[in-house]
Amino acid sequence: MLGYVVDGGSRDTDLVLEQGFPVFCSFLTPSGHRRALDSRPLTASRSTIGDVTIATGDYLLGDRDGVVDRSARRLPRRSSPATEEVVATESDMRKALIGGLDPIEAYNTYGKF
Repeated sequence: MLGYVVDGGSRDTDLVLEQGFPVFCSFLTPSGHRRALDSRPLTASRSTIGDVTIATGDYLLGDRDGVVDRSARRLPRRSSPATEEVVATESDMRKALIGGLDPIEAYNTYGKF
């Protein structure tokens, strides 16, 4: 799926999202059609967003929390035990919240929210 990833601002984001086109940006802005704040399209074979270099053909995954580069050259062969522990903890916390656990108690129990 195509989408817009920018280390900068995006305008009319809600309208664009309603049309089914994913937008991942640093901030929302009312600015018009001008190139501002170092936001530029990925037109070359490589572009840098923040401190990550993205190449044509890379796979990016994103949601409202952020975007990650899932390219084969960046992926570890296996996930680390620490990563698996975080995922398990977050999963347990979500289940507890859905089950009615108070959010403050969930934070105190799981150490994150």
